[in-house]
Amino acid sequence: MAETSPIRSIKDLGIDPNVYQKYLRNLRSGRKTYALGNQKPLTRNPSDNPNGITLRAFFDEETDRVLNDRLIKPIEELAAENGVSIYPGTLWTLHTTISNLLYLPEATPGSKEEAFEKVLKDPRAAEAAQNLEGLIIDFDVLFGGNTIAAAAFLLPTQVLEARRQMTQVAKNLGLGENDYSNILHITLARIAAGESERMDVNSFGKGLMRMHYSLVRQPLIVRISNAQIMPDLQMVEVHEAPLARALLAARI
Repeated sequence: MAETSPIRSIKDLGIDPNVYQKYLRNLRSGRKTYALGNQKPLTRNPSDNPNGITLRAFFDEETDRVLNDRLIKPIEELAAENGVSIYPGTLWTLHTTISNLLYLPEATPGSKEEAFEKVLKDPRAAEAAQNLEGLIIDFDVLFGGNTIAAAAFLLPTQVLEARRQMTQVAKNLGLGENDYSNILHITLARIAAGESERMDVNSFGKGLMRMHYSLVRQPLIVRISNAQIMPDLQMVEVHEAPLARALLAARI
């Protein structure tokens, strides 16, 4: 009897092979980063983009509580035990990014303000956000590296359709788009600057892998309560102000 290839097996489970391969690369990259001590601290909020406008999905209170109790607090404790400095997910509103569109000064017609206003008034963008409300998703992967994130192997049809709609909005308005294909993730923590004599990033990475295996065995179920489209600078002001203050304090 011929052996079944891993890719064929995961396809039988309904997992897109491209998602599987991307997650596998992320898992290996995270382990290598910690094993070699090549982690790089966050110095600038990647969401702080004056030319970006983003569709994010946010969770209900119960999901936030479970994320905090099952993942964020244990990651903070693991980091403290191993002398690793992090920015925990308590510094921003937990979310998963569905789409990130970009104003292109040399290509997008009209001003940035006009382009963003058109996105906010586009019925397809509004429909993409509305159709995500109430969606339940299993998150069953944990990546390490410079960013620590939970991810979902199975990307729901509603997420894929919302991304398709936002891509169409971008094309119609002459906007660019960051690539979020083959991944759906929740950022739980980021590596921060600061070294300790007892820092052991390799041990930290091994601890994260144990958390990953736990998540594989018992996925974390999240429920989307609402989705919002906002210019990135507004999104940072509303949902990531504590992180912005922490990054500013680190530079002083």
